[in-house]
Amino acid sequence: VAAGNFENVNLRAVRNVDNVCEALLVGPQDITLSYDCDMPDKCLTPLNDIAIEGDGTGASSGSVAVEFDAAGVARLNMLNYPDAGRLKLSVAAVVEGVIFNHSDQQPLDVYPSYLALSVAEPALLYGGTGSQNNYMAGESFTFIVGAYGINEQLLPNYQAENPQLQVTRVAPTADGHNGHFKYSTFNQRTSNGAFSDVSDISSSTGNTHFIEGEYRFEQAYYTEVGRIEVDVKDANFLGNAIASKSTLTLGDFYPAYFKVELSEPPILADTC
Repeated sequence: VAAGNFENVNLRAVRNVDNVCEALLVGPQDITLSYDCDMPDKCLTPLNDIAIEGDGTGASSGSVAVEFDAAGVARLNMLNYPDAGRLKLSVAAVVEGVIFNHSDQQPLDVYPSYLALSVAEPALLYGGTGSQNNYMAGESFTFIVGAYGINEQLLPNYQAENPQLQVTRVAPTADGHNGHFKYSTFNQRTSNGAFSDVSDISSSTGNTHFIEGEYRFEQAYYTEVGRIEVDVKDANFLGNAIASKSTLTLGDFYPAYFKVELSEPPILADTC
């Protein structure tokens, strides 16, 4: 999980003694650890304190102190990557003047702790019975989805893989009509309470829709009156399902105006 110390990621240093693997290193040892961002293909956040080299599109390396046990196994639980994506790791160490390295880079997937929904306009947030805020139906607002690590910080390298959006009409509950929630330039979602794909904000389209860990759409709106609940998830980010921290309740939405018109032209009655 992003910003969490690595678990079950180990390094083993062994040598072949009569076709039996024995520990090559035991005790404290400084190793050279290299990481390379594979998905996306440019690092924006350092792994631990190992500085990003160049423009971040290649490998970056630094020294890490580890402790090998009697079996030649060292836990890498000191590593922490406060971002999201697929890394490739490789290691090297000097043993008795000889450089030993692991030539095959090992992939490691780091995923967000949660997604968070918000809007830029406080007047749109529903405050509860008796204290609800009002917002005009059809009036634009800024809709925001952010990806966060367990340190409550945004993840700059996150791009949604399989985002899904759910919009539910919660008021009026009876005899109500579902409206349309405009969430992107070209698409909207009906408030029918079902999760469905929103591929137009997915990295699968070849575009970068999340910037510095956030998706922002400043022309969002809802076409009906009442109140809605919005939820989001990434159904499959590198094999992991990423849920939202909480749903977002918006409203109450009210009409912008009433329009009065004649249904039938008036007819003057006969008179003396």
